[in-house]
Amino acid sequence: MQATQRDPIPLWTHLYQWWDNMRIRVSPHPNPIRRGALLYNVWMSRAEGMATAMEEWMMHAGLYDSSPRSREIAWIMLLNRAARAVGNLFAHDNQLTMEQAGDIHVTWTPRGWMRRDPRSPNARGSWATQSRSSG
Repeated sequence: MQATQRDPIPLWTHLYQWWDNMRIRVSPHPNPIRRGALLYNVWMSRAEGMATAMEEWMMHAGLYDSSPRSREIAWIMLLNRAARAVGNLFAHDNQLTMEQAGDIHVTWTPRGWMRRDPRSPNARGSWATQSRSSG
C-alpha cells in the first residue's frame, strides 16, 4: 500500500478498528440473541468509521506533527474512502454499474494511488472520467 510505504503512522491509528472488533470477542453481550453477528454486520461498518475518526483525532491531537507526510497521507486515505463511497452509493442506487463505480474510485483517488484490478477491463469514456475532466 502506498501509504504504509511512505509513512505507516496514519495507518497504525486506523488499526483502532481491531480493538473495537476484539472487544466483541473478549466481552460478548450477555444476551445470547445479541451476542452473535447480525445478518448485516453493522458493527464492522461502525468499526471502520471509528478507525477513520481515530486517524483524524490523532492528527488534531498532534501525533503526526513530527512527521511531515503523515497529515498528507491521512487526507489521501480519507479521499480514497470518500471516492469509494460515492461510487458505491451511485451503484447501489442503480445509477451506475459497478464498473463505473470503480472508475470513480480510481479517478478521484489522489496521486494515482488506486488502480483498477488488472483482471477487470477499464471502461473508457465512463461517467467518472467525463465528470473529472469537465469540472
